[in-house]
Amino acid sequence: MSRANVYRFFPSRDAIKESICRRVLNSTAELALTIARRSTPPSEKLEELLTAVHHHN
Repeated sequence: MSRANVYRFFPSRDAIKESICRRVLNSTAELALTIARRSTPPSEKLEELLTAVHHHN
């Protein structure tokens, strides 16, 4: 796909950046909620979250 073809789907460079950020933040939030719902101690949840975010990004 050419760079120009991307603009068929997005009106501007800022719209592309916003879409990418939204996807990353949404997936990170889902990951955090999944971990938060577990019945493990908070310190383990935090460690798991930080590790998961590190590997995810």
